[in-house]
Amino acid sequence: MISVTSRAVTAEDGTRDAAFLIFRDATKEYNLLRAQQEVIATVSHEMRTPLTSIVGFSDFAEDSMTELAPSAARDDALDQLAVIRRNAEKLSKLVEDLLLEQQATVGKLNLDLEQVSLQKLVADCVQGFQPMAAARGMTLESNLQEGTTAMADVLRLSQVVDNLVGNALKYTPEGGHVWVTAGAADTAEGAVEAVFVEVRDDGPGMNQLEASQVFTPFYRAPAARQSATAGAGLGLALSQSIIEAHGGTITVRSVPGEGSRFRFTLYNDSTRRARAATS
Repeated sequence: MISVTSRAVTAEDGTRDAAFLIFRDATKEYNLLRAQQEVIATVSHEMRTPLTSIVGFSDFAEDSMTELAPSAARDDALDQLAVIRRNAEKLSKLVEDLLLEQQATVGKLNLDLEQVSLQKLVADCVQGFQPMAAARGMTLESNLQEGTTAMADVLRLSQVVDNLVGNALKYTPEGGHVWVTAGAADTAEGAVEAVFVEVRDDGPGMNQLEASQVFTPFYRAPAARQSATAGAGLGLALSQSIIEAHGGTITVRSVPGEGSRFRFTLYNDSTRRARAATS
């Protein structure tokens, strides 16, 4: 396995008059990555079945307990069962994310593409997060262009929007503001060449180094690690994998103390083919 890195050489007047390539043997890193992915896949598959059983039996036990006469003991048992179920569901979500990231890494992320109303998809997501925003005294508002559509996997794209909006709400201090925008990104002769979704917040922001690593699996910025919010650092990595599987791009712009701006762009077929030919 050979790793190739290219760099342009810029002259004093700003023109690029040369370039150089660096070839490096990356076999060891490649084999390590494959072994790591195999372990993740094996462990995730082994965890999936017992977790499903735990969630199922917790639900069954809760239903059975509700049929008993009301009592303090019954209420305590119901509370404890609810805790078991919630934590099992969190672990199940982590397992699913691990499996999805492993599929994306080996290029086996399958998409069920259909014409999706981006306006409705994002509006539904924003509506779902309004209770969380209200509970934290935050303002969550959206500006969605009507008629915006894209060929996409609605389940996976919803997952990306949920990740971006959820992160913005979780890591922005109480009383903060989150803006969600969606619309046409580029038009040519009246035809839409691309659509975008952008999530912006007025949270703590990140420096350039932190922002360059946020799409790395299991990475959590210092502000996230110091917060009480739990997370495995997979959401943004998965979001990038999903968007790139659609032939799109996802970027982040952030300034410490001023907030962050995450934006993904999806292209129509002709634009996507043109970009692939020139990349």
